Amino acid sequence: MNRKITNFLTKRFLIPILLLFCAFSIFAQNKTITGKITDSETGESLPGVNIVVAGTTIGTVTDLNGNYSINVNSGNETLEFSFIGYQKQSIALEGKSVLNVALKPELKELDEVVVVGYGTMKKKDLTGAVHSIKEDDLKSTRTANPIEGLQGKIPGVQISIDNGRAGAGISMLVRGERSLVAKNNPLILIDGIEYGDNIDINQEDIESIDILKDASSTAIYGSRGANGVIIITTKKGKEGKSKVSFSSYYGFSEPYQKVPVFDREGYIQAKIDANKNWKMNWDTTIEISKAFPSLEEQRGYENGTYTDWQELLLQNGNQQNYHLTFTGGNSNINYFTSVDYYKEKGVVLSDQFDRYTLNFNVDGKVNNFIITGTSILFSYKNKSGPDPSFTDAVGLSPIIPATDSLGNYVYAPSMANPKRSPIFVALTDKKQNIYYRFFPNMYGQINFTKNLNLKSTFGVDILTERDGYMNPSKRISNLLKTQTTSGAGFYYDWNWTWTNVLSFIKTFGKHDLNITLANEMISNRHEYYYLTGKDNPFPRTLWYNLSANSDKNYESNLTQQKLNSIIGRIHYIFNNKYIFNYSFRYDGSSVLAKGYKYNFFPSFGGAWRLKEESFLKDNSLISDLKLKLSYAVSGNYSVPPYSTMPRLNEDPYYYEFGEPDAEVAVLGYR
Repeated sequence: MNRKITNFLTKRFLIPILLLFCAFSIFAQNKTITGKITDSETGESLPGVNIVVAGTTIGTVTDLNGNYSINVNSGNETLEFSFIGYQKQSIALEGKSVLNVALKPELKELDEVVVVGYGTMKKKDLTGAVHSIKEDDLKSTRTANPIEGLQGKIPGVQISIDNGRAGAGISMLVRGERSLVAKNNPLILIDGIEYGDNIDINQEDIESIDILKDASSTAIYGSRGANGVIIITTKKGKEGKSKVSFSSYYGFSEPYQKVPVFDREGYIQAKIDANKNWKMNWDTTIEISKAFPSLEEQRGYENGTYTDWQELLLQNGNQQNYHLTFTGGNSNINYFTSVDYYKEKGVVLSDQFDRYTLNFNVDGKVNNFIITGTSILFSYKNKSGPDPSFTDAVGLSPIIPATDSLGNYVYAPSMANPKRSPIFVALTDKKQNIYYRFFPNMYGQINFTKNLNLKSTFGVDILTERDGYMNPSKRISNLLKTQTTSGAGFYYDWNWTWTNVLSFIKTFGKHDLNITLANEMISNRHEYYYLTGKDNPFPRTLWYNLSANSDKNYESNLTQQKLNSIIGRIHYIFNNKYIFNYSFRYDGSSVLAKGYKYNFFPSFGGAWRLKEESFLKDNSLISDLKLKLSYAVSGNYSVPPYSTMPRLNEDPYYYEFGEPDAEVAVLGYR
């Protein structure tokens, strides 16, 4: 009886009481957090700020006075505060019930510093068209060449890959083509020194890329600026503790698409229909021997053979990258060093690309007036894989086999079709490109006053490249085979650039003045040697035994060119509203014809910042409005050296002087 009463009391009273206490306990864990959000610079309250409990969907926004109230579970959560134009902040509550936050404004885009010719400026002070890509944008796309990652991100800039091979180069146009004869690619500089299109630096080593697009911006580069200018600034060391960072990634690639061709059934029907059309009788029956005159196709028809040549030639590729960085410094010296390895397997059979890069930057302060530094970039690239014909893969018959009875690929699948197996070529031909580049530069800067400094930079670019190929003999039939062909090319570049820049920057009252004077000297030397031949009896020696070739051919060449320039710029701003810019460059180029070697490239630009006027300054709908007007002249000296000089004709025409049918005649040039 007592046990029954106890059970009754437990069910009717004790359990509800326990549940009630649990409910009170749960509700007691809820906590209300209040506070106010203000601007860290002005102290003004910020309405509409988003507050979210980290890792949850619980959130609220501040009212018109910047106040907020939000419920949390334990009081140990982290709150995230975000607002357009301000830096996002995450703050742990740590038991607090009142949390006031002062948000820091983000660096406004108009106050961003961009790199222009021989200096830097705030974006809002520009009179020309300059587009800037920062570090975060570069990291969003992983490519072998950082320029390739800019596709679709910059208005007026077209970037295309030269081919679909691993490590392929790029073609770049800034606001279209300008010449039918000279080059149309833009001038690309790394830390002020010309580098070229094939950038060997990892994206993580780049601070920014600035693109100068219009003549007003590029005129300061004179005869090199007509096609636009790309300025790449590498990362420097920063004062602080030494840091080591490592990053890697692995990516996949696959052929974008195949060229649409007939499958087996479609090809057979097309051949039959073609014969009917030739006979002009669509009711006739076509014999297989008539539709397929080649024995290989007849056997393939009987055996049910189907060969997808494109599928055999293509493959899935991949990319992998490993990047190690060391950075640090103190008040006197800073350093940034990186080691990078990039490997790519192409989507075409036997196609591979490897690259090793070492980047070293160091900056030091000798005393309060002298700063010096150096940067060294060394890169090694190895590109291997022959050039099989994709056209042959499209044109070969789908009903002939790619292999013989032993499963070996054959070079000439059909005697009736002149096209050869690109799979056999990809597996037997050998081709390799080895590339070394040493790109050091050093600078020294003297700060005469806080407004006046002189910077001298000297950079060297040494490039060595070797191409080699071996195409062994291939059997076409039992009685016919191709010749062995092999060759090698050697290329050497030695370039240097010496730039001296005197800068004066001062603000007094409502006036901002920036004056630049510079001198730049550039020297380029390129030489190459090319050796080819046939019938090498030792194909396994590849291109290392070219003396065994018959029918040898040799070619070599040397070109040199120099450029000497005087540069100047005056940039003046009044009352943060009215901007005036004048620049000039006087170039002397060795590649131009006598009497035309020197030219003057001026630029005039002005801008009116309407947003700073009283009638627009308080308009919240317009973030910035600027009226710009400019006139400039830029040039393109990228014509081949010596093309303006007369040359001897290698195949001259002879003219017979004297009387017709005379016993003695004189031959001479006509």
